[in-house]
Amino acid sequence: MKKRTVLVRNEELLFAENLKVLRKTHKPYLSQGRIAERLGVCRTTYINYEMGRRQAPAFFVAKAAKFFKVSADKMLYEKLWKE
Repeated sequence: MKKRTVLVRNEELLFAENLKVLRKTHKPYLSQGRIAERLGVCRTTYINYEMGRRQAPAFFVAKAAKFFKVSADKMLYEKLWKE
């Protein structure tokens, strides 16, 4: 099987990391599968968004922002974790 090269922009990687941070800090804790279910995507798709393997479409960004009670702009353009 041939591997595909996917180019990912910095904003997409930031969104992916923010998605992971928000999931891990959400109370009560929810698995990737549970959050995927609540956001209307399959678990594999959610994992790909969280790992930055796939670009999340606008509808998903909007749903995730609403679910986590964060603005879509913050999810896309601001680092939501402390180092």
